Amino acid sequence: MNLIIDATNIKSGGGLTHLKEILSFDFALSSGYKKVIIFAPEKTLKKLPSKPWLQKNTHKWINQGYLFLIIWKFFIFKRYINKNEGLIFIPGTGYSPKPYVTMCRNLLPLEYSEINRFFFSKEWIRLIVLRFFHFFSYKKATSVIFLNNYCKKVVDKTLNVKSFSIIPHGINDIKFNKNIDQKSIKYNISRPLKLIYISTVNLYKHQWRVVEAVDELNKNGFFIDLTLIGDNQYDALNLLNNKLNELGNPKRIKYLGPKRHDELQKFYCNSDVFIFASTCETFGMVILEAMSCGLPVLSSKQSSMPSTFKDVPLYFDPFKIESIKKSIKKIYNNPKLLLDMSEKSFSFSKNFSWKNTSEKTFVYLASVSKFIKN
Repeated sequence: MNLIIDATNIKSGGGLTHLKEILSFDFALSSGYKKVIIFAPEKTLKKLPSKPWLQKNTHKWINQGYLFLIIWKFFIFKRYINKNEGLIFIPGTGYSPKPYVTMCRNLLPLEYSEINRFFFSKEWIRLIVLRFFHFFSYKKATSVIFLNNYCKKVVDKTLNVKSFSIIPHGINDIKFNKNIDQKSIKYNISRPLKLIYISTVNLYKHQWRVVEAVDELNKNGFFIDLTLIGDNQYDALNLLNNKLNELGNPKRIKYLGPKRHDELQKFYCNSDVFIFASTCETFGMVILEAMSCGLPVLSSKQSSMPSTFKDVPLYFDPFKIESIKKSIKKIYNNPKLLLDMSEKSFSFSKNFSWKNTSEKTFVYLASVSKFIKN
């Protein structure tokens, strides 16, 4: 029994982390697969672990842009899977003419309310095309892996996926590990409450609303620092910059731009609270990373966050400045609540590990393989 992984659309970010981590363990072998054959860009393959059961393959057309990749899939890859038996696993949403399992990894093209934030732009057109492709891929798939129940419910509004599994992402506690040491602190001008928001600046992330809420609180006598980290999308960056230019106390709020993933731990550990105002998230990996550092979390109540993180964060309405302010004020003068939330975050994060994700993934894939074979 073999498994063929089509990872030709995995190049960086969360998709690469997920693929690298699930292949770091030997659950493919223990689940009954004699060999796992993976096709991916050369740069991706170099970042994956080497295993005796893992056969890495690439092709010049896989590495030469989207048009060449389509040609490779229709002619070379199709010929390969017709000659070789094995279930196909597509860890990023995709389609195959042979039986395959794919994943729901991107909610943005699936929710019209979020797509329409980019109305009649190139990004809006791209998301509409992706929406059609994603639903087509789920409809034709033998099975679909979702990261949480919320993602399944979103897809179910348009398409009833009968064969599926819920397998959340994991966390590497070696990379993100902080001793919980919250003390009773009276915040003042020299020791403000330190908030951190790590995520791409985008129209559905609402960083400018968090900035406005924090600025208003500072004007009302609170002492709060806010650090924003992440890459950016043009329109959202303009909104953020406009709001930053209106600040009453600009020293309190800073946007640092993107940072390498291995740099993030120091920012988590130098902060008091993680804040997250997104309205469209498939999982919310940065929240899990913050929790594993023992950070209390203030989160948007929209999208998948309540489904994934239950009652651990303190939730707010990201569309209402007063709701954001209320959640910050609730923890500002309540060190016991901060301590309780910190301990709860750290404890909750221990329920997630890449080892469990890897085991559940390959056990499920093996069950689908046996079903098809029989």
